[in-house]
Amino acid sequence: MSNSEKMIKDDNNSVSLEEISPGCFFYRKPFNVGYINQEIIDELLISLNKNELKLGRICLHKKHSDPIQIMIIALHEDYQVNYHFHNGPEILKIISGELLIKELLNNGKSKNHFLSKKENLLLRMEEGIKHSVNSLSGWSVFLEIGNGPFDQNKTNYI
Repeated sequence: MSNSEKMIKDDNNSVSLEEISPGCFFYRKPFNVGYINQEIIDELLISLNKNELKLGRICLHKKHSDPIQIMIIALHEDYQVNYHFHNGPEILKIISGELLIKELLNNGKSKNHFLSKKENLLLRMEEGIKHSVNSLSGWSVFLEIGNGPFDQNKTNYI
């Protein structure tokens, strides 16, 4: 096992998080069915805190070429994801914390969207919606689903 690979046990079997770049992990499960539990999310947060990173992710897709990209993202309140848009729809589902998604309207004004366990649990944005993302509560953890394959040029920052 390499230094970047971390073994984490769930209730039934072992899984691993393999760090492919700072703060970016791939979820490797030993069987056809795997679970993400709080311990795995905690391990992500421990790693991010230890390495003084304010943004990190666990990729649930197998490879960058997969047609659907699914990630668990941890975002700290000290980090702002700047305005950007995608060339496909995007779904965000809150797991813990609170998120502010600011939609940049064509008239230059913004519209706020909030996600929390108490209220709006899920947000779906169509292709081309300009938005930024901020955590309002220390660490916020959320699920993000978007089109693949991964291409760093598909996220267009403004």
